[in-house]
Amino acid sequence: MDALCMSLPSKRKKPEYYEAIETPIHLGHIRQKIVSGAYKNAEEFEEDMTMVFENARAYYGRDEREYNDAEVLQDVHTCLGALAVCGGMV
Repeated sequence: MDALCMSLPSKRKKPEYYEAIETPIHLGHIRQKIVSGAYKNAEEFEEDMTMVFENARAYYGRDEREYNDAEVLQDVHTCLGALAVCGGMV
């Protein structure tokens, strides 16, 4: 997974992205919020993560690699969250 969720596309090069996506967000922004302590609770973090995956699926078609990458990344994120809740090694 390259730049799929790590940064937003250029507004100049991909204006259609900003027409299709109401709330653009990327993993780099989420990382900044973690590092700065901006998240007040786990729900805020989960909302942002979900938005990253939903945005990728909304913009890319089912047959595109980025769509499938978003699906896999969300599955991994969900599994890690379940392990953390159950006291697993995360």
